[in-house]
Amino acid sequence: MVPLFFTTVLLVAFALGFILFARMLKRKDSPRQNRWLHVWGSLTGGLLAAGMAVELWNRRSSLTAGTQWIVQATCVVLLAGCALYQAYLARRRTTPREALLNYVTDSSVCGQCGYNLTGNVSGICPECGWAIPARPPLVERRGWVRWWEQWDIQYLENWKKSLASMALLTFSFGGLFVFGAYKGVPAVMVLAGLLLLNFTINVIRVIAYARRLRGQASPPAQSSPEQR
Repeated sequence: MVPLFFTTVLLVAFALGFILFARMLKRKDSPRQNRWLHVWGSLTGGLLAAGMAVELWNRRSSLTAGTQWIVQATCVVLLAGCALYQAYLARRRTTPREALLNYVTDSSVCGQCGYNLTGNVSGICPECGWAIPARPPLVERRGWVRWWEQWDIQYLENWKKSLASMALLTFSFGGLFVFGAYKGVPAVMVLAGLLLLNFTINVIRVIAYARRLRGQASPPAQSSPEQR
């Protein structure tokens, strides 16, 4: 009964994870529209944690080595922690940055509470008092990593931090690809290779953005007297 229960839980969790991943590929920049992704993530992580906890409890007599207990218990705790964090993200209040992202995505409604702003000329949301930006705000979009939608990055709050993140992910999945090749595991090689390619492309995009930003910030070259 226990293996069947755990297998069922795994199948349900992986099905939810697949749906979550598919929705992430199609997600918008609006945090309001992405709150359901956190709900899905919380449910998936919770199911996996519950299934692993039940299996660990029922196999407690056969797991004699302390290392096995530690590894599996750590996985349960991490999965449960991820599920709780996703639930927190789904329920917490909208931050000022998220409100701006909501407004950039859809300026017809309030970025904080979602109230319809059609015809509003006061500059203040009558529902929650949120100050409506006078001009379109410059905000880093969450979907800038989706290079297949738009190659040029419009704006990054901290391109050095973004570059470091993409480089770290490239290095990590590069190592995983090498490990899969060394162990002869095609599934690991394919998955790690695709992610390696994705983050490598984003490293190139961030570098291109930094060069473009540096070119815009540099002063124009002064012409010599002979050229005047």
